[in-house]
Amino acid sequence: MGRSLRASEESVQKVKNALKRLRWKQQGLATRVECSRQTIFSFLKRKPIYCEIFESICSEFGFTIEEVAEIESNNINNLVVRVREIIEHIIRDRCGTMRIFDMTQPIGLNDISTHVNILEKITARRRKSINELLQECQLGKFEGCVFGKTTEEIFPAIEAV
Repeated sequence: MGRSLRASEESVQKVKNALKRLRWKQQGLATRVECSRQTIFSFLKRKPIYCEIFESICSEFGFTIEEVAEIESNNINNLVVRVREIIEHIIRDRCGTMRIFDMTQPIGLNDISTHVNILEKITARRRKSINELLQECQLGKFEGCVFGKTTEEIFPAIEAV
């Protein structure tokens, strides 16, 4: 496991105060938690140290890891933003186009349009007899069926959805 935890400024001050109160030296704490004095020095200088040793130092003074560790959620958010910026073009290259069987070049998803018939008035409750429906529709050709006044426009596919 790598070096992954570092103490917050307030927590380091608490540990230093506890060391003074208990009259311990850095070497004494290092012996108690079974690490080098350099590791204790790094902890007190807010440098990252191994999780296991960090936990031992915390428990030696009755602190939890959450109380002592510096939580860098802001840095994580910044990291997420940077990663998104780096991989955005990769995702667009891999997922932003669609191959169509009879076309030699793929087409961009934003360039796909479809014809959409939009009813100007909802006709769900309109009642018609079979004869009226047969007159409006050519039997077996449902694409010619019109159930009210429509407006035919061309929309980008994503807008139609």
